[in-house]
Amino acid sequence: MGRRIRSTFIKIVIVVACVSILMWLQGLGTPLDIPQVNEESFKHILTETYRKSDLLNSISIVDDTYDDMFKHMPLSTVISSLDLDERCDLYFKTLFKKDPQWYIEPTKDFSFNKKYFMKYSEYEKSMVEEYKKKEQKKDEKKQKRDRQEPEIPSDVKEQWKSQYKQAWDNILRDEQKLHDFMSHLRIYNKCFVEHDVENLPTYNAASESNVMALNDSAFIQAQREVLAPLHLPSTKYRMNSHFKHFASCKSMESRVYPWLTSKYPTYKRWDNTKLIDELPQYAPRPSAHKTYHKSSFSKDSHSCFLNQFKNDLNGKGIVLTIADSHLEMSIRLIRLLRALGNELPIQIVYLQDLAFETKYQLVQASRSEFKDYPKQDLWFVDVSGALSEKFAGKFGGFGNKILATFFNSFEEMILLDADTVLLEKPEFFFHLQKYIKTGTMFYKDRSAIEFRPKNDIIFFKKMLPSIMDTIMFNIPQTTEYTLKRQFFQGKNHYMESGLVVINRKLHFSQALVMAQLNFHLPVQARVYGDKELFWLALVISGNEDYAFNEHFAAAIGTITPDTERWGDSKEIKPLHSKEVCSNHPAHISDEDNKSLLWFNSGFRHCGQSDKVDFEKEFAYKRRYTHLKKLSQFKAFFVNKLEIKYAVIPPVDTSKADNEDNESNMPWISMGGYCNGYTWCGYSSIGGTYTKDGEKLSNRQDGILIKFTDNETRKFQTLGDVWISKFDYRSAEKVKSDEEKDHKKENVDPGDESAILKALEQDRGNSNGDSQWWISE
Repeated sequence: MGRRIRSTFIKIVIVVACVSILMWLQGLGTPLDIPQVNEESFKHILTETYRKSDLLNSISIVDDTYDDMFKHMPLSTVISSLDLDERCDLYFKTLFKKDPQWYIEPTKDFSFNKKYFMKYSEYEKSMVEEYKKKEQKKDEKKQKRDRQEPEIPSDVKEQWKSQYKQAWDNILRDEQKLHDFMSHLRIYNKCFVEHDVENLPTYNAASESNVMALNDSAFIQAQREVLAPLHLPSTKYRMNSHFKHFASCKSMESRVYPWLTSKYPTYKRWDNTKLIDELPQYAPRPSAHKTYHKSSFSKDSHSCFLNQFKNDLNGKGIVLTIADSHLEMSIRLIRLLRALGNELPIQIVYLQDLAFETKYQLVQASRSEFKDYPKQDLWFVDVSGALSEKFAGKFGGFGNKILATFFNSFEEMILLDADTVLLEKPEFFFHLQKYIKTGTMFYKDRSAIEFRPKNDIIFFKKMLPSIMDTIMFNIPQTTEYTLKRQFFQGKNHYMESGLVVINRKLHFSQALVMAQLNFHLPVQARVYGDKELFWLALVISGNEDYAFNEHFAAAIGTITPDTERWGDSKEIKPLHSKEVCSNHPAHISDEDNKSLLWFNSGFRHCGQSDKVDFEKEFAYKRRYTHLKKLSQFKAFFVNKLEIKYAVIPPVDTSKADNEDNESNMPWISMGGYCNGYTWCGYSSIGGTYTKDGEKLSNRQDGILIKFTDNETRKFQTLGDVWISKFDYRSAEKVKSDEEKDHKKENVDPGDESAILKALEQDRGNSNGDSQWWISE
């Protein structure tokens, strides 16, 4: 590492010397003037030296704070004189000087309007169409023969140009502000949360950019040693005690993360054990009957909540975040975990309180006798006290997964969606080679041909660490390890987040950056929910130690007969490709290229069966034609998924049109089924085609997997567990349900007043405020 840093700065020395000699030859100085460095030249040299990828050449955005900082202390002086703590001090001192009230605003109003991301010619065309429609509406009362094509006044066109220019001024201003927010976040995390060189673990980095980050002091020392021969101006920096490293950490933390209250969540175990200011402590090898004790960190008034929380994380476990509406799916997941022999603790994280009945049934599902399957150590994590009420509304919907990622107490976690189906014991995922190397394991979405606009890619590149972040704080540049991924090449959906594995002590800042990204509309509008934010948060932090399973998602189920794929065609020939239609994105291990690890959308053939219009879908007749009756069709969709094959389609970015009736795309949406959730995947795409009288082939093969009899039996057994009936209702709930049924039986369907009265009584009998107290 030292040799790499030194070679980098030797280049700087040579170029600086050459620039100085050139200045001397031009009569602008003498050889003795070498210390009088041309700051712009020096900055340019550093920029070119540290640039890691040509794919970022067009991105020049830099945190505005640096410009203000270098007005008071030149970059050359900073590099030659200040260590990392002093650079941190200078950066935040500059922020305070510019705005004593500064903070990163979760509620900052950033606008987003897609139409302004068009080229002006396209924008003008859309405005012309809009103008014509408005004018035609005004002329609707005129006789048709009197209508004329409206002529657009020149002042209207000038107004469009002005609006377009103003919109782009606002876009660039907002992007600069967002970049600055992310830069403040990165640098704060580097200076106050992650700057713990001695305690950094040794692990294999996913990219060379992280080698330097393992030892900041070596990075700073190498800068000084290599620049020493230049005799650059040196300044003894006086650190203001108000900004001294960690001395003002608590105050700084509230400005960077105003949505945190600096309080721990409340952790409540299935046996009613309640921890308020402490985290559960798990034994090194957790089991369903583990012991735990209160943590004992020091509540120093000057210490950071984030550092305390990070240091207290311990053990391995499973994390969920659910609402009351997810109760059934969550119970099925818990029963599946028991069948898999899970011994890891489970934490269910929530912001809006779960009903008594929900908690009761989850505990019963975890602790009641269920064959010889192990009981589960279930915890409920209430984060309401850990979040500022002012900003709690920013974590609705998918934002709950960010809270679950951050506020669970595990050092190593597996985050699951309620409808995720595991086919391996959870502990298995902690032993995957990529996880061991990087501390993460992510999985890819379907490789469907769906693309995002170019402006999305430019936007996310603008959020990445700038070269100045690298020069000043040793925050690594983003490399081609990230920039050559399909997401940055324009793919719309890249990650599937139904199962996420993270070592949180290695990647503690990940959830914090993820939260900040989720706050703002320009980010929200460019991604679907939380999915891409898990890995983009790492990249935007300057951390490329992450890993994806190599394979994109697979389709699982049975193979569609060729006759069905040919449809009404009279000429039916064997097809080269195999088609599997599925409602479940599934994930095949890249360690053996055949093992099915997990899928989502539950274990029913159609996880949306409660929303399906079966009569309408039965009449669709594109697939499932072997089901001759509506009752058969409905039973097939509601019952257990049959898994015999998996198809991982080839990854392609263009259609492979052909003359063989083969699919021209890796995935085709069969939106007429399962409420729009059905996708058909193909083991190959393309075939023969004719060009200039010559027969050519554009065939691309994916992977077709036929599961063994043992694997099929395993899937059937786990599917039986998942889909089997259960009843964990409390006595009060059973009684309430019986009373409701009785009322329905005794109400005249035509008696509207009686129905309304019964509904009012149901509301009055709700037991939502019951005290939760459960013991085994």
